[in-house]
Amino acid sequence: MLATELADFIAPEIRTKLMVENANPTERINVRLKINFPRMKCEHLGIDIQDDVHKIGIVANIVKTPFGPGNKSCRFESSFHIHKVPGKFRVSTHSASALDFSHIISELSFGSQVRKINSKGIGSYNTLGDRGNTRPSNGLESYDYAIRLVPTTYQDVNGREIMTAYQYTYAFHSFTSSNGVPALWFQYDPVSYTHLPLPTNREV
Repeated sequence: MLATELADFIAPEIRTKLMVENANPTERINVRLKINFPRMKCEHLGIDIQDDVHKIGIVANIVKTPFGPGNKSCRFESSFHIHKVPGKFRVSTHSASALDFSHIISELSFGSQVRKINSKGIGSYNTLGDRGNTRPSNGLESYDYAIRLVPTTYQDVNGREIMTAYQYTYAFHSFTSSNGVPALWFQYDPVSYTHLPLPTNREV
C-alpha cells in the first residue's frame, strides 16, 4: 500500500487546458531531422529553408554518414531553427540530375525534446518516425509532407514553464518534378493555440 501511494506521489499527473497564442514571427523553433536515403550518395545532399517572412538559405549544420554496399546510401542528419510562421524546408541536390529520393525518416521533431514524457505514450512529437517511401523512384519523383504544428507547453506545479515542444499531423503526396530537379519537401504551418499539460503531484 505504501509503495503504491509513493509511486502515485512521484509520478506526475497530466492535466490539460487550451490557450490562445499570438505567434511571434521573430521567435524560433528548434528542428531535428534524421533521414536514411537507401539509394542516394551523401555527396549529393543538402538542405535549405524559406518561410513567408524570411529567406534563411542553406543549412550548414549537417552530418552525412555513408552506409551500405559501396557507400551508396546515406544517413542524413541536421538540426536548425525555423521561425513561427508558415514556411518550408527541402532536402535536395541543387542539381538537374535524375536521382532517387526514396527515404525513411527516423526523426522529425520540433521544439524541446520530450523523450521521457513521450515514452509514456503522451503526445505525437515524432509522428513521421519510421515513415517514408522506400520503393525505387523514377529519378524525377519528389515527395512532399505538409505539416501542422501544435505548440505544447509543459509547466511545473508552480506554473513555471519547463519546455515547449510541438506535436504535429501531416499529409503526404509524391509528384514528378516539372523542372527535372527532385527533392524531399517539408511544408510547415504553426497553429495558433497551445495545449498545456500541467504536471501535478497527488497528495498522499
